[in-house]
Amino acid sequence: MTETDKVRFAEIMTALAENFGATVSKPGLSLRFEALKAYTIDDVQSAATAVLLSRKFAKMPTVAEFLEYLGGGSVEDKAMLEASKALRAIKSHGPYASVVFDDATTQAVIEYGFGGWIKLGNELTTDGEKWFLRDFARIYASYLRQGVTRPGVLPGIIETQNQAHGFLNAMPAPVAIGDKRKALEIASAPAPDQIRSGGPVSAAEAMGRLFAGRLAIEDCPS
Repeated sequence: MTETDKVRFAEIMTALAENFGATVSKPGLSLRFEALKAYTIDDVQSAATAVLLSRKFAKMPTVAEFLEYLGGGSVEDKAMLEASKALRAIKSHGPYASVVFDDATTQAVIEYGFGGWIKLGNELTTDGEKWFLRDFARIYASYLRQGVTRPGVLPGIIETQNQAHGFLNAMPAPVAIGDKRKALEIASAPAPDQIRSGGPVSAAEAMGRLFAGRLAIEDCPS
């Protein structure tokens, strides 16, 4: 938003406060505007409408609630979607394939919360799937709020073994999970451990693999 949006922003917040039997002060409006100014006024209007239609509590919604709607839903909702995506990916590809998700927080949960892609694939059982979903979602929500991410590629067994034996020209193309463009951006970012041969996959290499048809894409919910 820009300075020219302040009048409309005030109108939106005032109308929203009226619906919840509350009032907004000038300092309060200013603080909310600063917190939400990274979004367009139309985005704020859409979020206000969504809050108005779905919120059951008779209390003025906080900025944090607006950010949840602007981000596509609550942190908890997103956490469960990412947990389901991760479970589907490990069941589809197993620990042998190298993967890159379209969400760097999801990768952080796998790497730091579950010991890595290989460990997760080797240890996850059918009986443990329910607990995995619950624990993954809990860790994801915490990591997302704290900004914990893990860029780069999550290596599988084949890649790890090839690297250990010096077969640096036989690295498998990673499987992109979810939105392929976002996954490619994450693949090209430096991983903290620089585990892939020669460092992270470059953007040019990742794009080359995509258009050459060598980067597999798993259609999972975003």
